[in-house]
Amino acid sequence: MTTTWPRNREELEERLRARTRLFGVLLVASVLTAFLPLPWKLSTLAFGIACVVVGFQVIFALAASRRAGGEARGFLGVSVGLGVAAVLVVVTLLQAALYPAFSDYQRCLSTASTISARERCADELRPRLGPAASTVG
Repeated sequence: MTTTWPRNREELEERLRARTRLFGVLLVASVLTAFLPLPWKLSTLAFGIACVVVGFQVIFALAASRRAGGEARGFLGVSVGLGVAAVLVVVTLLQAALYPAFSDYQRCLSTASTISARERCADELRPRLGPAASTVG
């Protein structure tokens, strides 16, 4: 079996390092934007999806590097990062699908200054979510 490994391994390893840095930046951007209020939180989708795509490219490049005898470190870190990015994308998609309910919930939380007021916000959200309400609050 032949590989498409370039003859210049140093060049490929530099591209792999650059792609890994891009993956890290996208992952950090995904995590940071996940803490923004709606509608800004929806930017997590763009960063998260890009992070997943670049992450898979890094995984495949690491596998090719290992097959060619190179030192391919970072499988575990990239795999964990892919998992985090995937979870962020799924959570953000769910919040986007339930945008009106979560928008009102965040608006309520921004004015809640006591624990009982925060609990009231969660109590107002539960009926709007239906069966998924058991995980809120």
